[in-house]
Amino acid sequence: MSCRIVFVGLLAVSSAQAGVVIHVDAGNCPGPGSGTEGDPYCSIQTAIDNAVNTDEVIVADGIYTGPGNRDIDFGGRLITLRSANGPDNCIIDCQAKAIDPHRGFWFHGGETSDAVLDGFTIRNGFVMDPEPGGGGILCENSSPTIVNCMILDNRAGGSFEDLYGGGIYSAGGSPMITNCVIAGNVAIAHCGGAGGGLYLILGSPMVINCTISDNRVLVADGVCGKTAGGIYVRDANLIIAGCTISGNEASGFYTSGGGLTISRGVIATVIGCTFSENVSDFGGGMSIGGDSGVTVIDCAFTGNLGGGMSNAGDGGVTAINSTFTGNLGWGMLNSNGKIATVVNCTFTGNQDGGIRNHVSTLRVINCILWDNGPDEVRDLGATTVSFSDVQGGFTGTGNVDVDPLFVDADGPDDIPGTDDDDLRLQLASPCIDAGNNWGTAVDVADLDADGDTAELTPLDIDGNPRFADVGTIAGVGCSVPATVDMGAYEFQGQPATDPMYFGDLDGDGVVGIADLMFLNGCLGSIAGDCCIADLNFDGEVGMSDRSLLLAELIETVGGLGVAPSPHLSICEVAHVSASDEAFYFGDSVALDGDTSLIGARRSLGNTGSAFVFKFDGTGWGETQKLLASDGGPDEDFGTAVAVDGGTLMVAARTHLHGSSYGAVYVFDYDGSKWVETQQLTASEGSLVPVALSLDGDVAVIGNTFDGGYTGAAYIFRFHPISVIPWLQEQKLLASDGAAGDRFGTSVVVSSDVVVIGAPGDDDNGSTSGAVYVYRFDGTNWVQEQKLLGQAPFWQFGTSLAMSGDVILVGTSVRAAQVFRFDPLGAPGSKWVAEQILFASDVLSQGNFGESVALDGDIALIGAFGSGYSPGATYVFRRHEDGGWREWQVLFPDSAPSGAAPGFGRSVALDGDNALIGARRERPSGAYMYTGLSGTNCNANGRSDACDILDGTSDDANGNGIPDECECVWDLDGDTNVGVTDLLDLLSRRATDPGGPPHIDRNATVDVADLSALLANWGPCP
Repeated sequence: MSCRIVFVGLLAVSSAQAGVVIHVDAGNCPGPGSGTEGDPYCSIQTAIDNAVNTDEVIVADGIYTGPGNRDIDFGGRLITLRSANGPDNCIIDCQAKAIDPHRGFWFHGGETSDAVLDGFTIRNGFVMDPEPGGGGILCENSSPTIVNCMILDNRAGGSFEDLYGGGIYSAGGSPMITNCVIAGNVAIAHCGGAGGGLYLILGSPMVINCTISDNRVLVADGVCGKTAGGIYVRDANLIIAGCTISGNEASGFYTSGGGLTISRGVIATVIGCTFSENVSDFGGGMSIGGDSGVTVIDCAFTGNLGGGMSNAGDGGVTAINSTFTGNLGWGMLNSNGKIATVVNCTFTGNQDGGIRNHVSTLRVINCILWDNGPDEVRDLGATTVSFSDVQGGFTGTGNVDVDPLFVDADGPDDIPGTDDDDLRLQLASPCIDAGNNWGTAVDVADLDADGDTAELTPLDIDGNPRFADVGTIAGVGCSVPATVDMGAYEFQGQPATDPMYFGDLDGDGVVGIADLMFLNGCLGSIAGDCCIADLNFDGEVGMSDRSLLLAELIETVGGLGVAPSPHLSICEVAHVSASDEAFYFGDSVALDGDTSLIGARRSLGNTGSAFVFKFDGTGWGETQKLLASDGGPDEDFGTAVAVDGGTLMVAARTHLHGSSYGAVYVFDYDGSKWVETQQLTASEGSLVPVALSLDGDVAVIGNTFDGGYTGAAYIFRFHPISVIPWLQEQKLLASDGAAGDRFGTSVVVSSDVVVIGAPGDDDNGSTSGAVYVYRFDGTNWVQEQKLLGQAPFWQFGTSLAMSGDVILVGTSVRAAQVFRFDPLGAPGSKWVAEQILFASDVLSQGNFGESVALDGDIALIGAFGSGYSPGATYVFRRHEDGGWREWQVLFPDSAPSGAAPGFGRSVALDGDNALIGARRERPSGAYMYTGLSGTNCNANGRSDACDILDGTSDDANGNGIPDECECVWDLDGDTNVGVTDLLDLLSRRATDPGGPPHIDRNATVDVADLSALLANWGPCP
């Protein structure tokens, strides 16, 4: 979560011509002193009384108490009172109590902004009636500058009357309160008290870059409503900017505005503020009432009890570029016949719903309302919603009902409305370029400080370009070169003023990935912003437009995309499931020859298990269930799996051994069964394996948790003559690793090359991702190159595969990228980006690219969908021209209705065969396919392997080629069926009557085979 803290043009403290410097030091008491540096005054009031306009009073470090150091009065003087070393070192302790009330300062002499109070802690003030309030500071018809102060633990409370402003009370004037902490203050009330932190009435106060926290309004007796634990404002022109308003509470009956209450007669602008964990019955973050009008810009309302904002102000509220998340109540309540306009805001995770409109007028545009409960928009009035993403749908122009694809809506802690939330949009988000530029609000606060307040809001909540330059708008809902996004955050490219190229749909000056993905989302429609994707102007967005864009991609970027090619069918061989219906079966898969290994990490109470399947020539069958010899609950055995020849490996991510976590179990085949032979653990610390790859005598294990999610990878090597055969050879760390990079998320080893994915790397923007390539030099594994994701939020390196001199890298933005090794390339750049792969229907299948497999010229890319939606897996082939083309999309034929939730969650590939996991099936399953090599010798449109499998074609010699496509009787391969072939056949009949070549496939070499050979005597056709 982010909330930009800026306010332009208000933070400079005015200063008149410097006067005399006067010194104060409590250490010089009993004084009285003369005010010089060598003989300072003993009390602050004495120094002020001896000052004149423009003088500066410097107060030495210390705790100042008693008469002359409380109830301090500037007496109308325009002076600067400054601590020598800041508020932590200079404390005014009022030491007040009910029977001996005092406050810190009293401004009542018409002071202007040239009266400056700078750098003090003011604490333990307590005022009683008949005082109006202001336990820390009271300003009456004065406009001082209060800067860099801490107003702590002050109280305002009366015996019979309500008091206001436990920390600061300001009536009239225009005080500027800047860079202050106002915390732990209390206003005690009987009926209607307000403003535990600040009470601001009349005038034009400004509160800039302050922290207002843990202030309260308490009820002394009675049951009247209390308001504004943090700030109360009435009959004033108010600016609040860059403030954190948190943990404030209005207690009592029918309370409102735990953080901020804007009562009657207020014109307020609230910019760049965070309202969090404030408490009241209504509007826990902010409450608006009376005839007030409020503009809220770039603010975040999170975790407030009583909801984020409540509006009942006749002047209406306009909320722009703001977020409402995780509030315990509504994100926003608009009631009592009032008007609210909500533009480019994001609502998610609010307990009682996104927005409630009760007998009022509500206009919502360019917003996201998702995952609020129970309603995204409860319309009990006149509500219009347009160009917004509303879960469950809402009638209106340009609205959608599609997962907005936030980067991480509830953050690593899985709690919405906390600091680790990230409501920015992923590259594949349907909310990108889907708003309406004309709906963007006018820049009333001049956010970019260019003096133009008539332009459309130019910046988003992060302070990044909003892409809403009026001069470039071609038409409502169809803007070139840039269209505003939905929500508070704009997905970033280049400013709209950059040159525009054909196909540059996002106006970033480059015909690139985002353009293709946007067009894919518009296929079949020209509604709203999709009209800019109609590149051939035929009135629809179709495949011809996509071909034009792909041509531009190839020409301008170099092989970025290739259109799908005609394909042959690949056939499903088997749908397998665990014998005990293991949970998460298919979450991990591995395949080598006729052996497959499938993990089920959440079976048996999350202890986990893995299952071995074997191909017997006609089908796949389960042959063994693997369990950890010392497994326990919640160990996730099966997190990752690998198989190579006679060795299997299974990762148990959270296996506890001693004080460390994680192990990889090694199983070897003894001729009849798989036997556990070793546990691999880290030589130091925890292994925590999340990824695993095995090739020959080398295994690589990824651990994203190492070093605060910096990540690590471990290399183990097999030593056949060692008592402990698998030994840790090296621990790999990213050369430039940082916390959150998640190095080790994906791993692959092929011969002497190891590749490690780090999708959290931010070299090219937040979570753009990276992949590290290492090569074994005979002694050590040495980093050879770092490959980078191209843009923020790619999470490049989410998945990995390698075959020969090719690396395939998956991302989280529905794309995968191919790299090829160029031995003639310069050192450090031998791995060259070759092509980015997209699905032909890239926006219809979620998570494309988060699982990948590669073998030779064939690639598998899983797209396992979202939640329990059906998944798919895409097969790509490299063609003669070197380009990779989508060849076929696999959907499980044997699944109910052809849909398998999670299908593609894991993928494995070996030669002609593929194994695809579908962990979200009930029960979980996996699917075997064959025919991926794509040979079709008989030109019937089906792979040869499929023809042989279902009996359409014979394969007498078992070489994978249908008999009709070869001279199967030519046993010696001399292209002629003759005497040598006859003698071979006769010898086989005599020595091996049950073996090949049983040409007629009856499993016996007999007279029928002899007759077939003689019938085909002569040269092969």
